[in-house]
Amino acid sequence: MLEHPNNTPAYNGQQQPSLPSKQLRVCWANVGRSSPCHITILEVAFQKGLDVVCVQEPFTCANSRTSTHPGFRHLAPISTWDTPTASGSARPRVMTYIRKGYHLRLQTRESLNHPDLLWVVVNGVAILNCYRQPLTPDVLQYVTHLTPPQHCLVGGDFNVRHESFEPAVTAANGGIELARWAAAASMDYIGVPGQPTHCAGHVLDLTFSNIPFAQSAVEASMHSGSDHETIVTSIPTSALGTPHLAQYHYRVPEASLPKFAGLIEIGVQGIPDPLAAQDTAQLDNCVSLLTETIQHSVRTAGRPDRKEGRAAPWWTEECKTAYQAYKRARQLYLGSPPSEETRAFKTIVRQAKRQYWRHVIDNAKDDKDLFKLSPQGYHCLRIPVPSAWDRVLVQGPHQTAANTQAWQTARAARGILPVWRTTPTATLFRDAGLPSAAVALEEAKLRYATHLRAIDSDHLLTNRAVVPIVNRGKGAGKPQRIQTKPLTTRLDAEPTQHSA
Repeated sequence: MLEHPNNTPAYNGQQQPSLPSKQLRVCWANVGRSSPCHITILEVAFQKGLDVVCVQEPFTCANSRTSTHPGFRHLAPISTWDTPTASGSARPRVMTYIRKGYHLRLQTRESLNHPDLLWVVVNGVAILNCYRQPLTPDVLQYVTHLTPPQHCLVGGDFNVRHESFEPAVTAANGGIELARWAAAASMDYIGVPGQPTHCAGHVLDLTFSNIPFAQSAVEASMHSGSDHETIVTSIPTSALGTPHLAQYHYRVPEASLPKFAGLIEIGVQGIPDPLAAQDTAQLDNCVSLLTETIQHSVRTAGRPDRKEGRAAPWWTEECKTAYQAYKRARQLYLGSPPSEETRAFKTIVRQAKRQYWRHVIDNAKDDKDLFKLSPQGYHCLRIPVPSAWDRVLVQGPHQTAANTQAWQTARAARGILPVWRTTPTATLFRDAGLPSAAVALEEAKLRYATHLRAIDSDHLLTNRAVVPIVNRGKGAGKPQRIQTKPLTTRLDAEPTQHSA
């Protein structure tokens, strides 16, 4: 293992101090674009208490969607991919997840706008998540020309070979350049040399750092089910300087309100009567005692609101049992092709998440429940984004409402009816029994006009029913022409010479 000069203190005859118990823990995993593997590594990392999860080759699908977890905030190197406006754009090949919690301070850096590189800064540690596609030079060139900042951690799937990482192997695929950069930039390889990170027995997933006492190792108990091992990096917080002081509020749950009221009742009994105060000092003392009583009661009956994440609700007991069976089979048949337990485990995880979202969607009772589902609906069940032919384009400056309603109505109808993406909007409205946007807005205008005619003559809205008069120009002194149709069709146009 390549040691940092400050990592090996001189022996002074006394017992050396151990590493601090509080550490920043970072997980690295290549999930091979598999949805079950992606779901598994996020849930296992949450259960193990990992702070940061760096995923290479994540599971992604069209319309900028990927796997998420209620306990992590996810960051992508590019904002959109495979959308109707940018069809065929490159999907991200790295994804970083930050655990939700008060003890982690996330700072964003300027995006490189590259699908294989992503910077994040967590508690002062600059973390670069990399994925280098085989035989492609751009990621390797960026890393080997990088001047790392203080407290830097670089890792990912580099697909290189060098004896510094894997002894007794011939350097290939840029391994010499990467090892030379690590030595020149004081970015030590903090993994275990020769410890395989791929099922083929090679060391492809690497981590480098200039932080003293930082170390990485393969964590077999967190294997995601892909052909890559899971690596965990531990960084002692003592090497990062002064810790961040978190700020949070206390909140009293509704079930604890009787307890809170009882504590207040007991506390106010020892406070002097403020009506008997003779000067401002005694009154200030009463206020101080009342404030302390409320604060102590809130701390006793309430709990800190630190906005912690939660475990994935779709990770059921069946998923846990299948995952344990998979890990036992993997230990018995290490190096062999995927076993029956592996296929069963991935099938159960995939079905569990799909069934969870179907249950949630089927039990949505009102618009509020549907609104809660919109940010994180399962990719197979979310309402598809309408394409260009779903929009009813209406010309004219007063037809923005018709365009918007037509698009929203078509989107809702496609989410209800089992139709193809290419189904025409007119056919969609006919099968759904819905009026088109133009017809619906015309009906709304007629209802409003009837309302104006039916109200009392002294009502404030009566003047809206009065037809305005043209003041100047052609037709001055005549009433203005009332337009009731939102769209002029070809039938309303004047006949051309060819039709005559």
